[in-house]
Amino acid sequence: MRNIISILFLLQLAVTSNAQECFTQTPAQTAVIHKAVTALKQQFAKLQSLGWIVTNEKTGENSPIAKSPAPFRPMMLCDRLYKLALHLDPASARAKMLQDSINYYTAQSQKGAIGDKAWINATKNMARLMEMQQIQIMVTENTPYLVYGEPKGPADKNIVLHVNGASFAYLQYVAPADDNSMAEETTWLYIGNWTGIKELKNNYGYVAYPFIHKQLSPFIETLELSIKAPAQVANTVINKIDWAALNDALTK
Repeated sequence: MRNIISILFLLQLAVTSNAQECFTQTPAQTAVIHKAVTALKQQFAKLQSLGWIVTNEKTGENSPIAKSPAPFRPMMLCDRLYKLALHLDPASARAKMLQDSINYYTAQSQKGAIGDKAWINATKNMARLMEMQQIQIMVTENTPYLVYGEPKGPADKNIVLHVNGASFAYLQYVAPADDNSMAEETTWLYIGNWTGIKELKNNYGYVAYPFIHKQLSPFIETLELSIKAPAQVANTVINKIDWAALNDALTK
């Protein structure tokens, strides 16, 4: 099964890279993209009340459209639909608390010799706390299929999450490769009518999205979101966002 999933993923990359001959949006496509982007902006703006500051935001509102999207889907932007980078406001209570801990581990690292166990532990704790002050969010429209792959390493794991308004969500945890590395955590959420998704609750595999509109038609039927941040931080995002509202922003 793992080899099949890997082949499918590589196939998607190949066909996507070949689908970049693009044309200017039609008015109908522009309206659909604007509707989705507006909903995304409105929802993620809520994170500012938690002390997060937007450091970079890019949308696909002016993106051209791929002429021959493959695998099949209603339409595919040649750029990302939505990208958002946030940093915790240094003046916020949460950031000050984290900075106090960073200062503590900085002092601890200076007490030990570079490379010894105490130094490594202190340095990794510093890096972990710094990661908790950053969020990277990416959103893709009309993803043709959801790949829920088996973890590659013995310490890697996927944890299925239950999020109201999302058809499927999970935390992807990639364990550190060695003592000098950090774990990588990405939370994935899928919005839309992902029929057949129940098969993935306890099994690895993939599910193709059942698009109902023809290719190049002005519809966004599904959204794929990735939140690159420690699980504790990603959970604050999940709990703040109205995922049902993003469902309503789709054009089905």
